[in-house]
Amino acid sequence: MKKNEYRLNVRFDLDDAREKRIADRIRALDKSRYGAINTFMIRAAEQAIETIDRPNQTVFTLEDIRRVVQEALEGVTIAAPSVSVSPTEEKTEADEALIAEALAMFGCCQSD
Repeated sequence: MKKNEYRLNVRFDLDDAREKRIADRIRALDKSRYGAINTFMIRAAEQAIETIDRPNQTVFTLEDIRRVVQEALEGVTIAAPSVSVSPTEEKTEADEALIAEALAMFGCCQSD
């Protein structure tokens, strides 16, 4: 053991469904994506501690954001907008309504 090293052993009870599920997920980690299990566990502990330190703040990872956007866009077809030389007031209002509806899907910018 190195002089400046702290070691911690973690034991999982494989008869406990929750602990077994966690142990299985850790064993199956993609090391090319997450690095060594030790590195992953240190990052996980850090995130958990930060969450404890800031209980009223929701922590979102980049993966959380990607998953939400992917789920929201499932089955959506994006087409090129038609070009209008001079938009009418009705079209502008319709466009604004569509934008507001799209933003509402993400729970932001809602008007009363």
